Amino acid sequence: MGNAEKHHRRQVLFKQRGGFCQRCGRTLHLNKQKASRFYARIHHILHQSDGGTNANKNLLLTCTPCEDEYHYKEAMAQMAFHRKTQVNGERLYFALREAGVYE
Repeated sequence: MGNAEKHHRRQVLFKQRGGFCQRCGRTLHLNKQKASRFYARIHHILHQSDGGTNANKNLLLTCTPCEDEYHYKEAMAQMAFHRKTQVNGERLYFALREAGVYE
């Protein structure tokens, strides 16, 4: 999404959704310099890298703190998944080694 398209989509969502953060309910602003913490941000429910689109049904209008929290929680969940996968992989390796598959 280019800057002009993103700006237009933000304005449309702002009008459609009443100018409030869809997560916490704070009043949002379209002027970034005036209210950087409560600037209207677009959050993709299903990220584009995972096949998500720019369709309105896949977008949330959020404030900066809520947008940051969404991404923080997603990063923590991803790290936990990778750690669990690594631990399970190590367990499998040692179990196979004990069974004589790996020497």
